[in-house]
Amino acid sequence: MRPGLLRITLPLCAWLAVSAPVGCGGKGNFANESDALRAQVMDLRKQVDSLERRNAELEIELRQGSTVSDALPEEIRAATPHVVEIEIGRLSHARDEDGDGEIDTLLLYVNPRDGLGRFVQIVGHLSITAAVLPADADAITIGRAGLGPAELRRAYRSGLTGVYYVARVPVALPAGRFEPAATVRAVFVDGPTGRSLDAQREVSLVKVSR
Repeated sequence: MRPGLLRITLPLCAWLAVSAPVGCGGKGNFANESDALRAQVMDLRKQVDSLERRNAELEIELRQGSTVSDALPEEIRAATPHVVEIEIGRLSHARDEDGDGEIDTLLLYVNPRDGLGRFVQIVGHLSITAAVLPADADAITIGRAGLGPAELRRAYRSGLTGVYYVARVPVALPAGRFEPAATVRAVFVDGPTGRSLDAQREVSLVKVSR
């Protein structure tokens, strides 16, 4: 029988946290009680995130059930990891690759995760768009990049800094004043399932020399 889908909502968890019994002490205990409640809410948020990732993975497994060979044991299907989210890593940054004093590249670290929140290798297409917001105009796209399945496979890295996919986005900054950060959006289309996952992050435009 297929594993059941996990269902839990953040509002319910938050209500449970703030509804927890609070001591009857004086004002001296209020700060400690507030800290404890905040810690409870943070812990519940982490649990919800974990359950939502696992739920997404189980939904993928259910959708794939009709296409997977019946000869494959149930426990193998249930334990097979599937990508359920992607993240643009916080170490992503701008670079001056040619040393001319101007930013010309965004170096992005992309982290795909499975239902347990762990890194998982992916196969598919990754597209990236970077834009800036001038002081007196609409957002301006400063760069785009796309990686197909073969390019994405070559972009895999594993080392002392972790495990991730690295993507270089050539950029050209416009004249004028704009926020010193680019809004970067990555969209991944999973090859096996056709599902689309996206992530967004502000990346500083303070250059890092090569």
